[in-house]
Amino acid sequence: MLDFIRNILPSWTKKPWAWVRQLIAIPLLTLFISSVVILRIYNFFMGPDTYFVYLVGDFSNNTNLQKLRPAFEDAQKVNLQIGHVNITVRSLDAKEKDAEKISAKLAKKNDTLLVIGHLSTTASANALPNYLNADPSIPVILAVETNPELLPADYHLNYYPVFRLSPTDDQQAEKAAEFAVEHGARAIWVVGDVVVNPIYSRYLAQEFVSQVHERSSQLHEKRQVYEKRQAYENKSSKVLLWTTNLEHPSADVVVKALRIDWVFFAGSPANCLILTRQVKEIWRDQPNKPNILLSNSCASSELLKQGSEDMKEAFLTHPMLASDFNKQGFAYRGTQASQLLQQLIRGADYDFRALSGKNGGMWYYLRLIFGSHSVVDARNALNAFMEQAVNSEQSFILEDNRYTFNRDGTVKETPFHVWQVQTVSNEIKFKDVEE
Repeated sequence: MLDFIRNILPSWTKKPWAWVRQLIAIPLLTLFISSVVILRIYNFFMGPDTYFVYLVGDFSNNTNLQKLRPAFEDAQKVNLQIGHVNITVRSLDAKEKDAEKISAKLAKKNDTLLVIGHLSTTASANALPNYLNADPSIPVILAVETNPELLPADYHLNYYPVFRLSPTDDQQAEKAAEFAVEHGARAIWVVGDVVVNPIYSRYLAQEFVSQVHERSSQLHEKRQVYEKRQAYENKSSKVLLWTTNLEHPSADVVVKALRIDWVFFAGSPANCLILTRQVKEIWRDQPNKPNILLSNSCASSELLKQGSEDMKEAFLTHPMLASDFNKQGFAYRGTQASQLLQQLIRGADYDFRALSGKNGGMWYYLRLIFGSHSVVDARNALNAFMEQAVNSEQSFILEDNRYTFNRDGTVKETPFHVWQVQTVSNEIKFKDVEE
C-alpha cells in the first residue's frame, strides 16, 4: 500500500514521501499491528473469562424463595456463552433494606451481565434504578414481583430491558374484585399489611377497592333491566371498612353495625394467619361466617399448615395455577426464570455482532478490531435482543407456557387465578376454582 502511494505521487514528492514513510507511516503501521497482536494476546490470557448473572433475594427467612433458589440453580447446569465469554450464575442472599446498596455495587462491576431479583416489591423498587441507569443498562428478570409501578418513570429510553414473569397487581385486584362481586359480596372489609412489604399491600388494597366499586357499578347497570333500583341497591357490593393489620375493630362494628360478609387481605403469610384467627374469634358465635379472600403473597404451604383449620375454605388469588403450585411451589418460577435466561442468552449470542453493534458505536468496532471482550457489548446485545423480541412479539416457552412481553416488561394475556384453600387429612391443599 505504501509503495503504491509512492508510485502515483509526482517525482518531486518522492524524497519527502520517503522521509514520511520512514519516520511516520511505517512506525505508525507497525505500532497499530503490534497493538492488535499484543491486545489480542493480552485479552486471551488476561481478559474476562466469565460474565456474571446474579440471582438476588432474601432467601434466609422466606420459604417460598428457598424453593425458588435451588430450582433456578439446578436448571443452570448448562454451558452458556455470549460473545465467546462464559457465563457464571451466582446467588446473593440480600436483605430487603440492603437492596439499594447491593444493586449500586453490582451496577458498578465490569462483569455484571444480568440480574434476576430482588424477589420482593420493595427491594426491587429500590434496586431497579441502579440497574437501569447503568451504562449500558443491566437487563433484569423479575420472577415474582407483581406491583405495576416498580419501573422508574424517568428512565431515559422508551423501552425497559425488564421481563416480568408474573402478571401485575392491577390484574390481581381486578380478578379478586370480580370474584367477590360475582359471588354476592355485599359488605366488604379490606385489610392491608403495613408490617411486611407495605408498598405491595397498600397498592393492592387501593386497587381492589377501586375495582369493587367499578364492577359493582357495571353489575348494577346490567341488573337494572331486570330489577327495581331499590331492590338492587340492597344487594350491591360495597367496601364498608378499610383498615390495616395493626387495627382491631370490635365485633359490634364488623358483625352488627356493618354486617361484613367478605374480608379481603393484602399481605404476608404470617399476618394473614393472624387475621384469619381474628376473624374466627370475632364470628365465633355467629351462624354466618364471612368469606375470606387472600392475596397471592399468602400462598405459603408451610405457614398455612400452622393454621390449616383457620384457613379452611378461604380463597386465594394467584398468578400460577394451583395445580402447578401444588407440584413445585415457587420452584416453578425458579425454573421459568432459568429457562428465560437461557433463551435470552442464546438469542443474543446467535447474532452477537449485529446486536452489539446496534448500540455499541465506534468503541464497539475498535474493541472488535483489537479482539477485546467487554460486558458492555454483551449487555448491548441482550438489550437489543430483548427489544427485538418485544417488537416482533416473539414468544418464549417457559414450563410449557407461552410468554410474550410488552415494552414495559409485562407479560401479555397471563391472568390471575382464584384458588380455594382446603384441608385433606390435615394437610393444606390448594384447588383451582372453576372460572
